[in-house]
Amino acid sequence: MHGCAQKYGFVLLISIVLSITLTFSSRANSTTITIGGTGNAIGTMRHLAKAYQNANPNITVRVLPSIGSSGAIKATPRGSIDIGLSARPLKSTELNLGIIATLYASTPTIIAVSNKTQVEKITITQMVDIYSGKLKKWPDGSVIRPIIRQAGDDNTKQLKRLSPELQNAIEIAEKRQGLLFAATDQETVDKIEKTPGSFSVTSLALLLSEKRNIHSLILNDIEPTIENMISGDYPMVKHFYFILPQEQSQKVKRFIKFVFSLEGAAILRAYGNYPVQQ
Repeated sequence: MHGCAQKYGFVLLISIVLSITLTFSSRANSTTITIGGTGNAIGTMRHLAKAYQNANPNITVRVLPSIGSSGAIKATPRGSIDIGLSARPLKSTELNLGIIATLYASTPTIIAVSNKTQVEKITITQMVDIYSGKLKKWPDGSVIRPIIRQAGDDNTKQLKRLSPELQNAIEIAEKRQGLLFAATDQETVDKIEKTPGSFSVTSLALLLSEKRNIHSLILNDIEPTIENMISGDYPMVKHFYFILPQEQSQKVKRFIKFVFSLEGAAILRAYGNYPVQQ
């Protein structure tokens, strides 16, 4: 079941990328900047785009719905988008695509539940029991419904790195029938909001920038705050990269400069990001 869902998610991603290519490859409007990529960064980027447009009314910044990190890495060298957003650096096989990855911010990767779920904390041991099927109910009595992502998803990889036992439990869960599956970051939080007792992994930046009706859980008694992330006390971190052509247009350079400015950094911080200083 999960294999079919993963294949569907991959096909959907490719379809979106191809659609974007057809839609934007012939655009000639030099006053428009098109941005797309990982869903975790989309919400904050829309706030940055709005601020930039307010200061530059002759420029339109279009932030697309999520196409994922891999979608951004495919679309940028094709010219389908001007700026890609990725939650991972380039792979060695992608270094010859004529693009570069520039780190611009980091945010805590969080374990989240609906605001209707009366749970505030979780331990790695509890997650092992949940994914293995041993623990079935939250302390408030509601049924626990984990939401599974594809095995190669960055959120899934971060969870697995928390402990060998958790990695094994998640791999068991990936083969179980009847568990919820989400193909994208936005689909994940949609299901957390709508499904009683569900939980999954997302980012603090997505939660805050999109004002989602969910809350993060304290992990092993450590709150997923920017301060705890910077100190290293909180173990899960998501890094955001701009995916750019090696030679950028002036409109792209100006927008990137804005993101790294004091005003851009303040917007990033307001939505749960720790900005990179240049």
